[in-house]
Amino acid sequence: MRYFELLNLRREPFSNSPDPDLFYRTKQHRECLQALEIALRLKRGLCVVTGHVGTGKTTLCRQLIRLLGERQGVVTHLVLDPSFSDAREFLVYLCGCFGMDGGEARAASDWQLREHIKNTLWGLAVEEDQLVALIVDEGQKMSLECLEILRELLNFETNEHKLLQIVIFGQLEFEPILEAKANLADRVNLRFRIGPLDFQDTRELIQARLAMCSKDISPEGLFSFWALLAVYLATDGFPRQIVQLCHQALLAVIIKERPRVTWGVVRSCMRWRTLGLPRRRRWPRTAAAVLALLVLAAGAGMYFGGDSLDLRRLKGAVAGISLPDVASWFRPDRDKGAAQGGAGATTADSSAGGGAVSGPGTPPKPAPQAQDASQQDALAGDSRGVSGPVTPSASGQQDQQGQPGNAAQTGAPAQESAAALSSQLGQPGGPASEAAMQPSGEPSGAKSPREQGPPRFTGVRLSAVDGVETLEILTDYPVDRFESGFKPNPARILVDLPGNWERRADRELPVGSERIDKVRSAVHPDKLRVAVYLKDASVGPVRPQVEKTPSGLRVILK
Repeated sequence: MRYFELLNLRREPFSNSPDPDLFYRTKQHRECLQALEIALRLKRGLCVVTGHVGTGKTTLCRQLIRLLGERQGVVTHLVLDPSFSDAREFLVYLCGCFGMDGGEARAASDWQLREHIKNTLWGLAVEEDQLVALIVDEGQKMSLECLEILRELLNFETNEHKLLQIVIFGQLEFEPILEAKANLADRVNLRFRIGPLDFQDTRELIQARLAMCSKDISPEGLFSFWALLAVYLATDGFPRQIVQLCHQALLAVIIKERPRVTWGVVRSCMRWRTLGLPRRRRWPRTAAAVLALLVLAAGAGMYFGGDSLDLRRLKGAVAGISLPDVASWFRPDRDKGAAQGGAGATTADSSAGGGAVSGPGTPPKPAPQAQDASQQDALAGDSRGVSGPVTPSASGQQDQQGQPGNAAQTGAPAQESAAALSSQLGQPGGPASEAAMQPSGEPSGAKSPREQGPPRFTGVRLSAVDGVETLEILTDYPVDRFESGFKPNPARILVDLPGNWERRADRELPVGSERIDKVRSAVHPDKLRVAVYLKDASVGPVRPQVEKTPSGLRVILK
């Protein structure tokens, strides 16, 4: 069995070949492709793309050829190795690309070769109105004589445009070679330099490749956050080294029988590789710098009277990480002083699960542990989705409670603080005790689209009436667009919700109805996929009725 099948993948995600199917468009790669396409369509002549070794130039070259091949009226020729011995050999090769027989080309003179190329370009670009592109990879191998041939080909033009469009991909050493040919450098229409990726692009590149190679549901969480950070620090964001290191990490996970790739797994793979630069010394310094920033941010907020550090703000960058509440390290002495300064301070009782109010003679009980748990749950997005009616999660209640000790700091009377706390918790006797909770764990009432942040998938709910099963896909506000389909072996219904989604439910939700076995979900870079697995694995194509609801979607199985 191939190794990637053990990880629920249909193909190798980190192949070292320039596969256009696995091309991930980072910001700089997207800008480069768009600039090249515009220059070619306008027939501007010569374009040059340079970059460090392993920054993805060859993959970008293949992707450009694929884009040009999808368009009508485009003729593309690729030169993989331009290390020709002399200019005549290069001319013979070009004549072969433009239809001249090899023996005839070798017998012709240099002038005849140039005339053949010019006549062919005129027929294609003018008479047939086609776009003729010559793409050269590894441009740093070209000699000055071959560059002179390209300069002469750029002289073949009409009054409106060039007959031949040339794109050269080369390493950084090609730049001084080009500058040495001033009459050619002056004709360059577009210059673009590709650099290494930043951490966000590195993380998205790894996750996108896993999503593109997964069978149905992306193996989400296969790389921990710290593993992604370790890959970035070890490779400096160079795509080729990222792919090679991730491949070694997946092999190590299978050999060591680990559930996921962690920081330690990536570090162990570094012994088997030579990346050219010693980078290990930067790891402890980077980790210490991150921890120091967190401590300073928390301390500054507490000292100047601001809000304590809320780790939920870091969720987008460190999803799935359990970190301590650094602000609680600074809070006990201040809370104690505030409680002694005024009677009637209120505080949450962590041992009783919150909601206890301390009277005038009762010493306050700070609850840093309870707050740590609430912040870790909110950070991990652990609002569990269940099959059947969804109940409010613990993290949702703790979000409504707020920070302990607020009444003591503001000097509010104990009775008003107790009433406000009871109202927030929805306990008996409070004004909000009768407030019902929606299945997504949010207060009842009309939902309005969130002003910021991605939409959230919060769980599923099943109901059955007269043999008709209805599965509701719950979101925090109505769905704009969706796509549905069916796949056999095993039989499953796929529902895709385009956009940048956030999951606030378990990855796999057991249902156990008469027809539905389980529901699995995965967050892809451009969509949320929900797979509904049917119990009968051999069932034929199913066309369920999918409808929009105020709380998400409804899948009806008749």
